[in-house]
Amino acid sequence: MADLGQARRFALSLPGASEEPHFAMTSFRVMGKIFATAPPDQEHLHVFVDEAEITACVAEDPRAYQPLHWGKQVRGLRVVLAAADPERVAELLAESWRRKAPRRLIAERDGHRATRPGSGEDGRPDAQGQPPRRRPGPLEAYLQTQLPCLGSFSAPRYISVGGPR
Repeated sequence: MADLGQARRFALSLPGASEEPHFAMTSFRVMGKIFATAPPDQEHLHVFVDEAEITACVAEDPRAYQPLHWGKQVRGLRVVLAAADPERVAELLAESWRRKAPRRLIAERDGHRATRPGSGEDGRPDAQGQPPRRRPGPLEAYLQTQLPCLGSFSAPRYISVGGPR
């Protein structure tokens, strides 16, 4: 059995999380983006997770978890706090927070340094102590293949491949 106080403490323990009013409800936000709301009755919690998570929770325990409808669309999960497992509520809050949080806060919570998606770099020096090499952009890579005499040419940022717009 979970309660709003436990959910509030957990939500506010997440990096960058804050509590702010949202119409008649209270909202939990990260960097201004709402990841959960609590209606004034203090018996429910609205958590904004993906459709697969909503389906799994409703199938797991329909007394504790209900789809949260906004108009004709399902926007999240309505948690009946008295019937829900506190650990599961914390998992749902963390998942909802992760969907809204910037990469650097997610990395902070996960305990490692943020990296650019797809960069293949972890930001750490190699075995010789050298910082990771920056991967060339598409224009830079093209120029290196077409004009090998330029060597490690770095294209200025203002060059655009598609021409003026």
